[in-house]
Amino acid sequence: RVKMLSWLATFCYSLVQIEEARNLRDQSLDLLDSPPLIDQDTRAERAAILLGLGQVVAFGTITPQAIQETIQLYEQSLALYEALHDRWGMAKVMIAFVKDGRELRDAETIEQWWLQVKEVDRLGRRCEALCRASGNHAGLANVLVRLSANLLFLKPLDEALAATDAAVELCQALDLKDTLLQTTSWRALVLVFQGNYAKAQAASQAGDVLAHELGNLRYMAEICRTWGLIALGEKRYDVAQHKLQASLIAFQEAKNQFHQDITIAYLGMAEFHLGNVDAAHQHLLSALRLTMTDSPAHVFLIQSALYLAALHLIHRAAIGRAIELYGLLSHLWLAGEPRLYYDIVGQYIDAAASALPAVDVATAQERGRTFDLWATAKAMLVELEESP
Repeated sequence: RVKMLSWLATFCYSLVQIEEARNLRDQSLDLLDSPPLIDQDTRAERAAILLGLGQVVAFGTITPQAIQETIQLYEQSLALYEALHDRWGMAKVMIAFVKDGRELRDAETIEQWWLQVKEVDRLGRRCEALCRASGNHAGLANVLVRLSANLLFLKPLDEALAATDAAVELCQALDLKDTLLQTTSWRALVLVFQGNYAKAQAASQAGDVLAHELGNLRYMAEICRTWGLIALGEKRYDVAQHKLQASLIAFQEAKNQFHQDITIAYLGMAEFHLGNVDAAHQHLLSALRLTMTDSPAHVFLIQSALYLAALHLIHRAAIGRAIELYGLLSHLWLAGEPRLYYDIVGQYIDAAASALPAVDVATAQERGRTFDLWATAKAMLVELEESP
């Protein structure tokens, strides 16, 4: 009966029936703690249930309580798999840690967030080694794309792309279509960040075909947003507006709040460059308010909102403050800011800054690098709400 409940829980989770999945996981644990199973060695079953329960909790709202509960569940599951010397099980838990790692940590400063990113990278490297040693090729493909997402902040984009390419090859060899879709979509986004818009377009087209084949609305939305970002980078702002608006609607239909939130900020950038300043301002307010509702807000979400805020400051002729803010944002990328953000925002900061003495620009940039990301977003929201 425990196995049946676990299977049903996995099925409900795949259908995004989160409450039902959690209830089934809880029932499974209750059975393990009841006669006659309480006196038997059920560590393997318990480890699997705890892992599944952690994934269910992680899928919901990222409140501090949910964060702590998810971490505890993953750690309990990992300890059981380690005691059993089950490398496949250990790898599955670490893949979950790598997948949810940045979202699961209640960072209050950028320094704390960096520590979390590096910890996720450490876990990912360990997981990669376990998957290779145990011949878990499907797990290896999964962890490689997760590592690629983490490398975006830590290493040059070429390294993130290499990890993604390796994952694509594994997925194609093993016919892992769901993971291939995820990996192909992410690969297109990495290429966009590089400013390699032509290759990104080709990669996203392949991903779109697969997303429609699998009927995956979430990745249809992601790929549509990638097309919007390509158009933003290429300064085709009317196309960008159309694609980003379409992706926002698709994310709403897919009930994916996190990606809706980020897309709002990108849509604001398209509106700004089209000269629709009032619409851009409203998107900026919405994006900043959303950074206050998540606990903790994801760095990607805050970054996106503040990149739009930098454009807003240029429009208000607050050049020094725009330089400070851009200094903070570009400082978040250890291996250098992606070309995409320079094409959308940075070059306009540079153009405005060219009228100022070089020493003043350098001073403003350095001052911005000392700012706190979260506090800056909060202060910007307060300012805009008080003085629209």
